[in-house]
Amino acid sequence: MTNSNTSNQVNFNDHIYYFGENYNSDLKLFSFAMSDKGVVMDYMGLQHLLYLGMQRGRFLNPIPQLVTGFSSSAAAIPTCSSCDAMDTANQLQSLHSRYPEYTRDSTKATEHRNAFNKYNIRGLSQCLNWPKRFNDNSHAASYLVNHHFTSDRNTDAKDFSSKLLKGIPDFVKIVEVGPRDGLQNEKSIVPTDVKVELIKLLVSSGLSVIEATSFVSPKWVPQLADAKDVLEGIQDVEGVSFPVLTPNLKGFEAAVAAGAKEVAVFPAASESFSKANLNSGIEDNLARCRDIASASRSYSIPIRGYISCVVGCPFEGHVAPAKVAYVAKALNEMGCSEISLGDTIGVGTPGTVVPMLEAVLDVVPVDKLAVHFHDTYGQALSNTLISLQMGISVVDSSVSGLGGCPYAKGATGNVATEDVVYMLDGIGVKTNVDLGKLMQAGDFICKHLGRASNSRAATALSKFLLLFSSLFPTTLLTNCSPLNHSTHHHECHEHESYALLQFKESFLTSKSASYNPISYPKTASWVPTTDCCSWDGIECNELTGHVIGIDLSSGQLYGSMDPNSTLFSLASTLTSLTQNSTRLEHLRLSFVTISSSLPHTLTNLTSLQKLTLRQCELYGEFPIGIFHLPNLRVLNLGQNQNLRGMLPNFHSSSFINIILDGTSFYGTIPTSIENLTSLNCFVIPRCSFYGAIPSALGNLTQLAQLDLAYNGFVGEIPHSLFRLENLEILSLGYNFFEGQLALDMFLKLKMLNVLDLPYNKLSLFSQNRAVNMTIIPPIQWLGLGSCNLTGKVPTWIMNLTSLYHLNLYKNNLQGEIPYFLFMLENLTGLNLADNWLEGHVELDMLSKLKKLTALGLGGGNKLSFSEGKNTSNVTIPSQIQYLELNSCNLVHFPNIIQYLQELTNLHLPCNGIKTIPDWIWNKTSLQCLMIFNNPLIGEISPLICNLQSLVYLDLSSNNLVGMIPSCLGSFSRSLQILSLAGNKLTGNIPQTYVKGNALQLIDFSSNK
Repeated sequence: MTNSNTSNQVNFNDHIYYFGENYNSDLKLFSFAMSDKGVVMDYMGLQHLLYLGMQRGRFLNPIPQLVTGFSSSAAAIPTCSSCDAMDTANQLQSLHSRYPEYTRDSTKATEHRNAFNKYNIRGLSQCLNWPKRFNDNSHAASYLVNHHFTSDRNTDAKDFSSKLLKGIPDFVKIVEVGPRDGLQNEKSIVPTDVKVELIKLLVSSGLSVIEATSFVSPKWVPQLADAKDVLEGIQDVEGVSFPVLTPNLKGFEAAVAAGAKEVAVFPAASESFSKANLNSGIEDNLARCRDIASASRSYSIPIRGYISCVVGCPFEGHVAPAKVAYVAKALNEMGCSEISLGDTIGVGTPGTVVPMLEAVLDVVPVDKLAVHFHDTYGQALSNTLISLQMGISVVDSSVSGLGGCPYAKGATGNVATEDVVYMLDGIGVKTNVDLGKLMQAGDFICKHLGRASNSRAATALSKFLLLFSSLFPTTLLTNCSPLNHSTHHHECHEHESYALLQFKESFLTSKSASYNPISYPKTASWVPTTDCCSWDGIECNELTGHVIGIDLSSGQLYGSMDPNSTLFSLASTLTSLTQNSTRLEHLRLSFVTISSSLPHTLTNLTSLQKLTLRQCELYGEFPIGIFHLPNLRVLNLGQNQNLRGMLPNFHSSSFINIILDGTSFYGTIPTSIENLTSLNCFVIPRCSFYGAIPSALGNLTQLAQLDLAYNGFVGEIPHSLFRLENLEILSLGYNFFEGQLALDMFLKLKMLNVLDLPYNKLSLFSQNRAVNMTIIPPIQWLGLGSCNLTGKVPTWIMNLTSLYHLNLYKNNLQGEIPYFLFMLENLTGLNLADNWLEGHVELDMLSKLKKLTALGLGGGNKLSFSEGKNTSNVTIPSQIQYLELNSCNLVHFPNIIQYLQELTNLHLPCNGIKTIPDWIWNKTSLQCLMIFNNPLIGEISPLICNLQSLVYLDLSSNNLVGMIPSCLGSFSRSLQILSLAGNKLTGNIPQTYVKGNALQLIDFSSNK
């Protein structure tokens, strides 16, 4: 093989590295570049090198053949004067025909050339078609980083994460804290223009939330004295949130005056740290936070909460999870849109993070939580990953790992944003952050600070890019002469870009359009002059540039879907084997307020694999042809209550998930459902289905979730369901199932986590025989209310050590409440009301149920109660929110209730209680107070008006006297039901009742 350009030929040493098949050498990635032996390769050899080098991190042993005819440099490639890409391949094939020992290399190189082409690394010389938009090294570097090391691993990574990393969300919002938290402890003042430039570089990487600055006193944090100027410098940036810290009302007012659109407060879970950081204890600091929250509501400004020291404190050491939960609950109640849990000194491990998160998740919804880890002991990524597995979908991080804590010597910065993005991309989780551009922002600030980046990913990738640029000089990256091969052009196709823009025009943007707190305006990046493949929510085929995925979920959009839109005409067509057709594979529009029917053109999307249209206010008849799309695997139409449709007769199908909850789908389940042999999730509760369940459901051996609750199903539960060994969730409640069934049968479902059968016409019985503990399924939720369950409480329940919800309400259970129920330490809900249970219950037994939040023991039971013997030494679960002791023969108001700090619902009707203690009026969290049909005496205390959160108040059928407190008509904007009937009250009804309020029912009848 020769090259017409021979002036650049060089002599090589006896041994050269040739990149072929035998890649089992121990040589490090790119170590050949430092070798004095030299490297020679052709076009395919170069691709083979990059593909396997990046994927496997190792190269070949030297071989003693000399291959000539290439231009000079350590790694050389032919020039365009003699060949194009295919010409080079032909010449290489000729070479290998002359040297048979290379034949396997040729085959392998050809195979890997095809694989490498998928990565779109072209234009490394004038022979290769580098994407047109790369006109400088920074773009090329960004492309290399994102596509070689992250994005293109997502397909396999998603499969991996779905199997081994269950619970991790598909999308994680990154909150960048570098400009504030990262810089605030720097000794040298960073100029304002540098901070502004850093923020703008971070914006260009795709970050949607960037903590900009803080309005603390310059005396305490001089680095952020320019907060007003920083906000002014970024005021023209749109589509990005810039929360700022505000320690008090003065800081809040300064932030608002400077144009802040979002603020943040920052209490601590440690008393000592709170005093050191804010010169006040936890309660005083929370009071300040409430003042700021109240002020923020008047300005309609969102407020974010940060909690410091969630696992460890530099002064106190370990911080109890209950303390973190207490502060988190307070922030949630005051209206924080998001609560970030900060490991301020970086001492956390998964072993301490998990119990902390469990405690917080008991009191705050998961979608309102974020995590904020420092990396002092190298545990930040591990802690982040375990948090994601527990459902967290928001992560705080700092570019280049900037940051620290002035109160903890040796505490390093926040987890590096680059490391978080690299890890998430590696497990198939989207962030919409361009890693290459993020590295540019990190490089910018690190150069200004005169230090190296703390990001391991950025450091490693920078070394690669430095070496890459030495192998392929700038002229090769910037002076490409692309070939006119359409298969190499992967920018967005014009007609698809137009269709997407047409689709965008069908909608308006509003924050109120999406219920998800992490929503953002995804179509803000949809600009006609830019490549649609780079738009937020758009996924393109890497080889063809055709749109294959649209994800506008929680995109703050509302409007209607134009049935004439050309967007859904992107159906696949037959093309030559050398070109991929246009194939839309993923369409995700959940939480987009579409408010229209679905166009029938959706049935043209024959390559569609996932269709997610959850909570879109869809209506009308669902196009049944969508069920017959040949590649559709996931269909999620949940929470569109006016969307109608029926299940079709299924033929051979690849369906994995069918989710129709909260829609108006109707009809029966066809027996042909047995053809969906890959079905994993069949969730259709709160619909209008009816008829019997086909026994064919028992043939779906991959089924893990079966939820048919709140429908009109009848007949017996098919015994075939007990063959579903992979079933994890079985929910059949609120139907009309009937027949006798041994409860022990469900123990055959070895993977069962949730069993929910309430309110049917079933007659369940338990054989109460000894059960082999090795076959007990890991049930966590057991709902058997109103199931005509007879006999004693099943003894095998004592083996359900992971059980957190037990509902045996309204059955025919007899005997005493078994002591083992009070040993189930993970119980959060226990309802035994309306049975025939008897015996004596000492309420101090509840002290063993540390996580209990709801307890129901009343109704038809014949129980007697007492406070217990040693209440002074017993710690009652203070987190109980719901307590129902109806008809329990109580003669005194249970004193134990005063220790329930989070009580929201108290039901004590039909007892013998005569007086209400004054301390009950301090339970300001109460929303429901039911003490009707007791012999209560005396007047209604005016302190009742302290209960401003009340929704239901019923003190009827008692012996109360006196006048109705004048405040009772307007003390609570949330009060809906007020009943004081059947007492001995006198006087006039307060005039305040004629004013605007939420009252729906008032009953003062049968008084004086």
